[in-house]
Amino acid sequence: KNKKDRATKVVILGVGSEAKDIAVKIKNNKILNYKVKGFIKLDGEEGMKVKEDEVLGDIGELYKIAKKENIEY
Repeated sequence: KNKKDRATKVVILGVGSEAKDIAVKIKNNKILNYKVKGFIKLDGEEGMKVKEDEVLGDIGELYKIAKKENIEY
């Protein structure tokens, strides 16, 4: 396996501009070796700044999403 295959899979809580900025920083930092699988929408969160197809679900589904996406928790 190459390094990218062994990357730690992560989800980001939130769908706003801060969450988007964090995703960009993670993607640009190859030393971390993280793979952003998507975003989790928080209860009552407004102003989505990420692409809709990158949103994996809402916070109430976090456990199910983590299992489905093979994310350690």
